[in-house]
Amino acid sequence: MFNQSKLIDITLPIYNGMWSYRSEWSNSIATIFATANGDASTVYNFNIHSHTGTYIETSQHKLNNQLLLQDFQLDAFFGTCCVVVIPQLTDNTVTLASFLNGLNRIELSDLKGSKLIISTGYGNNHSNPGYLKNAPCFEPSLTQTLIDLNLSLLGVDTPIIENQKQSYQPVIKLFEANENLLLLAPLLIDLEKVETGLYILSCLPSFKCEVSGSPTRAFLIKNK
Repeated sequence: MFNQSKLIDITLPIYNGMWSYRSEWSNSIATIFATANGDASTVYNFNIHSHTGTYIETSQHKLNNQLLLQDFQLDAFFGTCCVVVIPQLTDNTVTLASFLNGLNRIELSDLKGSKLIISTGYGNNHSNPGYLKNAPCFEPSLTQTLIDLNLSLLGVDTPIIENQKQSYQPVIKLFEANENLLLLAPLLIDLEKVETGLYILSCLPSFKCEVSGSPTRAFLIKNK
């Protein structure tokens, strides 16, 4: 149905020694049986957490509610998505002005209730020691604009949108304003392949179980 040139992988890799939000949330992948060693099968053990690599989460991650991933229909994780590219940041901040400039020919009003991804290209830093510490933040006026849009899904290619020097809890504010919002993060987006525009997004949870967060294999399909 789709040729390879139209499929764009936007998922961060999972690997031993990779970044994690906390030291106690570290991840590992180990081979426990291997045909190369004479075993009948090759089998791996994945010791990973819900917020590993690229993940999808519901508001229960921050709020005391009962909203789980399995409560959403499949089309919540698949469908038309607007990607807004913001390659140049001021003071490592995604500002409202830069977001509006990045919209290009897309009208802000057209984004109400939609799936939206904001991309800065920061995902390429996932193997750097300062990946979390140096992550770009969203300014409060941008967060408020995103709240006003009542999005169904928000994707970002930074692991943290909080201002780490002057906290204002943007993720909690987003979820409190819309408990049905899905958050997809952090993404790995190649700005040589992705520009502002409309795509088909797929980001189904990796696991079908009663959880509010799960790793996902996310990709875009170029939409004519």
